[in-house]
Amino acid sequence: MECDYTKIENTFRDYIMSILGPNEEHEYSREFKFQSIKKIIQKGFSSEPGIIAHVFSFGSFPLRTYLPDSDMDITVILEDKTTNRIISNLSYEFLNKYYQS
Repeated sequence: MECDYTKIENTFRDYIMSILGPNEEHEYSREFKFQSIKKIIQKGFSSEPGIIAHVFSFGSFPLRTYLPDSDMDITVILEDKTTNRIISNLSYEFLNKYYQS
């Protein structure tokens, strides 16, 4: 009797991914956490006149390739509304204002 190793491998892979890979509960939880962090960051910069905070996720989270204990990669891009340019040089005073809050 010949064994179908491909079928065994696929079954084993699917079983492992069902345990380790993201499921609906993980995705909901992570999306909720990301949206909460995004709101906090945007609210923090909303009091700063002329500044818009754009918050993005990248890496394994948006690709849905994360493991249950993986981190979440987030980047924040600050835009000056008056010039429509990205703020790439923040002063110490500006940053210190948010670290002391």
